Amino acid sequence: HAENLGVPAAEMDSFKKWSDDMSARFGPLPLERQVECARSEVEFQHYFAAAIEDRRRHPREDLLSELLNAQVKGEAPLTMPEMLSVLKQLLIGGNETSTNLIGSMMLLLMNHPDQLDAVLRDRHLEQNAVEEALRLDAPVQGLFRSAMEDVEIGGVKIPRGAHLELLYASG
Repeated sequence: HAENLGVPAAEMDSFKKWSDDMSARFGPLPLERQVECARSEVEFQHYFAAAIEDRRRHPREDLLSELLNAQVKGEAPLTMPEMLSVLKQLLIGGNETSTNLIGSMMLLLMNHPDQLDAVLRDRHLEQNAVEEALRLDAPVQGLFRSAMEDVEIGGVKIPRGAHLELLYASG
């Protein structure tokens, strides 16, 4: 994802740090670490705001230029905060989930050598192995959402505006 966003190879360490720091904020952290992570996110925002402005002046064939020019018919173009939000999702989603999937899949295969041998013998099983790793130990266990209207699910009333965490991994 970093390459698609136009991040030079020399800056990959910053890209990884921003992703790690923004992901860390989803859990409990000491105040000092929270401040460090917030500063890291601001660095990310400044870096990509400058990169977006550069693409505005000098478009390229990359995701940033596409994002800058993206528009739904009848809607206003994305604002800078909206573009930065999209880029943040791509940064975390492309790094954290992929990294965690690879790690958990390798652990699953190491703990089940018969499955590892099967995949090594028949490369057609690779896609299924990835799907099973996602099923058994998904890198994302749920998502946060807000109820758009009053609703009742399984006898539980959920009022409009309620904030929910959907733990689809529990399924």
